[in-house]
Amino acid sequence: ALIAKEHGFKLTGHLMQLYGVCGDCNNQKAKVKI
Repeated sequence: ALIAKEHGFKLTGHLMQLYGVCGDCNNQKAKVKI
């Protein structure tokens, strides 16, 4: 469970980073994601 949670957190962090980069030109989408 812990490993799965860690994996999920890492994945979410990675996605948030990607969306954050895209958020520069699409702030609304980034805000909705967060």
